[in-house]
Amino acid sequence: MPFLRTLNPKLLVSFLVVVLVTVGLTSLALGFITGSQFSSYLRRGAEVRSQSLATFLVDSYLKNGNWQEVQEVISGLTTMMGDHIVVVDRSNTVVASSSEELVGQKIEEPQVWTARIPLLTDQGKQIGTLYLTGGR
Repeated sequence: MPFLRTLNPKLLVSFLVVVLVTVGLTSLALGFITGSQFSSYLRRGAEVRSQSLATFLVDSYLKNGNWQEVQEVISGLTTMMGDHIVVVDRSNTVVASSSEELVGQKIEEPQVWTARIPLLTDQGKQIGTLYLTGGR
């Protein structure tokens, strides 16, 4: 029976190594998948918020025929969304911005933006552009 005495510890150690490796690999895989899915969730949420804002801006413009009320809304949303928001009209003049000092300035393709959303009417006519940078 000395053979069984030396075999049992070896089997036990081998079994423990297999279990630890399996648990470790499973933990790594789950961590990666969870991180990836959470990033996708955040990205989709930002896209939905951005598209909702774009829809609101177009509706506001069509209702009023101008961009006058948009600045008040943008100022309030900046705090909620954590983004830097700029709305330009067809001539690239800033009509609303979370940095109010930009309003009235004409800008070319601005800085580095995380989103550039054309503001289109139902007929496909572009009335402006929404630019966002993530502040999160």
